[in-house]
Amino acid sequence: MNMKKSLVLSLSGCLFLLAGGTASASVPYNGPELLIRNPESPPVGTVRVANLGETLVEKGKVAMEKMLIVKKDIKISNYTVTATAYKQLGHDKKHTFFLPYGVSKAKSADEVEALSVSKKAGNNVCIITRHGKQNCAKGDFIKKDVGSDRGENIVRTLAYNGHKEGQKISIRYREYIDSTAVPIAANSITFDLSKSNIITYKGAKIKVIEAGKKQLKYKLLHNFDKIEDE
Repeated sequence: MNMKKSLVLSLSGCLFLLAGGTASASVPYNGPELLIRNPESPPVGTVRVANLGETLVEKGKVAMEKMLIVKKDIKISNYTVTATAYKQLGHDKKHTFFLPYGVSKAKSADEVEALSVSKKAGNNVCIITRHGKQNCAKGDFIKKDVGSDRGENIVRTLAYNGHKEGQKISIRYREYIDSTAVPIAANSITFDLSKSNIITYKGAKIKVIEAGKKQLKYKLLHNFDKIEDE
């Protein structure tokens, strides 16, 4: 066999290995691409009826990140992506990467570094091992925006706390971290409607139209001031 034929066969063998082997990939540990959501309701000028305990007005600034929700177990080679939620750990231009906690493997299989899903529409989930090997398979999953603990997540609300004696009503104020719903400030304020049917708190202004023991009919005149303005 001459050198030219040997070279062709050698190259053919390399191409076969590349085509038949698993792809290589690297995992960026740059965190999520935060999406900032600004919940604000109801629209100013709206007339509404709120039951006892229901929110009258809400305003906030919430950081959102992607979470991978796997609905059914996905088998990928020697790995099983268990049906659960996977938190985001990084991203690049084409893919979103998630922590692999919840992935099980065969004893002989390499350790998993991350899960990867394309930013484009599709139903493939990929396993990336600590040695950069990548295997993919179709699966039943969704990518969902959820509250992130890596950004500002403050939400303010006023809720109807009920009718008290005479013309007095109680309003409940809460300020909480959206991703956990843990209140960082909460208190009840009593307003005497015999003095004024306009109630104001931290910039939020409500006109009370009708107050009952279990319901409040009102009109929103102004929402909360911005938190950073205080």
